Amino acid sequence: MSATIDPSKLNVVKLDPRLVAKNMSDSFAGLSRAFGADIVQAPELVAEPFTWTHWSTLPKRKWIYDKFLIRGYVSLTVATGGVGKSVLSIVEALSIATGRALLDKPVYERTNTWIFNLEDSKEELAKRIMGACKRHGITREEIDGRFFVNSGLDTPLVIAQQTKAETMIIAPVVESIIAQIKANQIGVLVVDPFVSSHQVSENDNGAIDLVAKKWAAIANETKCAIHLIHHSRKTAGKGDVDVEDARGASALLATARAARVLNTMSTTEAEKLNLVETRFQYVKMSDGKANLAPMSGKADWFMLDGVNLDNPANNTCNQLASLETDWVGVPIAWTWPETQNVGDDDKSAILEHLAQNGPWKAHHSAENWAGVGVLDALGLDHDDKAAKARAKAILKDFINSGYLEEYRDTCKETRKPNKPFIRVVDHAPPQ
Repeated sequence: MSATIDPSKLNVVKLDPRLVAKNMSDSFAGLSRAFGADIVQAPELVAEPFTWTHWSTLPKRKWIYDKFLIRGYVSLTVATGGVGKSVLSIVEALSIATGRALLDKPVYERTNTWIFNLEDSKEELAKRIMGACKRHGITREEIDGRFFVNSGLDTPLVIAQQTKAETMIIAPVVESIIAQIKANQIGVLVVDPFVSSHQVSENDNGAIDLVAKKWAAIANETKCAIHLIHHSRKTAGKGDVDVEDARGASALLATARAARVLNTMSTTEAEKLNLVETRFQYVKMSDGKANLAPMSGKADWFMLDGVNLDNPANNTCNQLASLETDWVGVPIAWTWPETQNVGDDDKSAILEHLAQNGPWKAHHSAENWAGVGVLDALGLDHDDKAAKARAKAILKDFINSGYLEEYRDTCKETRKPNKPFIRVVDHAPPQ
């Protein structure tokens, strides 16, 4: 026999439309519990007429960093493990906190930044941050009170949970995030990685939609740019990953207003620049989605430069380990060498300089490497890694184009025969 419910004894709550909008990602079951109600009635929907506003008076979008991070919206970075997405987000956050274009990307607004790393310890984060400060010459005064860092190993950050019955937003955590953003005037919040910010099935599109839209709601309420770091799925060696390879449900990508993907330099790309042995130091950034700005078809690059922290030896029973210091990889600006940018005047200067000097060795480690002649002809720094990579590419391009050729001769310094040299075509090797 079924129970009879007396409607007059039910606690019915009719929500204000603004409250529903603010909590639109929360389930009605959760709202019922929050308000101590048996039934929560959603407000009636009302179609709102459009208000004409002249386009010239509309407020501009508030970009903070490049055309990627923008106030009030969620942006997404996707990459496989170990590519460098975490250290990239650190250097970008430092760039924004200092107002300096550390990676040659425009900082439209200097603002406070907050990194919430959910995988690494405070000690490891400190090493990465201080390594970046050392490499980029950042002082304590530049980031004091502007740069905030939390480790999820000390303070977990979980905004949603899933049970067999439902997926629920954890309101107290969300409210705390919003309060901290406002109290510390945070302009950019980095959540690394996204998957650790919730406890729902990442393949459940409805659940991920709930979580992603809650992050979007936090960004909208606080007018903070939220940067979510996300892993890509395993792609069975298909080559470069793209944003569509983001792990889990597609609702996350759908919510982000800007998305990009990171890939290490491929073997094919590295062979063009003779960087096969060090190709994992070079990372390509490609646009994958751009709702609020034109999408760029050109990839950007950065290089992971090894930085020695010069930290003192720890007490250890391993004498060899006690002598070693810690190194960290720090992103620095790097551009793909464009040999097509060698104009006729530069080409003539290079060929003339190589023809009048020498002999030039083919190996890049030699003191009289032909690439040094290229650098001198173009007035480029011998110690600039990007310039040296460009010189390598120019030499290869000029050899393929027939302007230069390799030949074998005896090295005068070592007296060793059959060593590779480079000369301008139609010029006999120096006697």
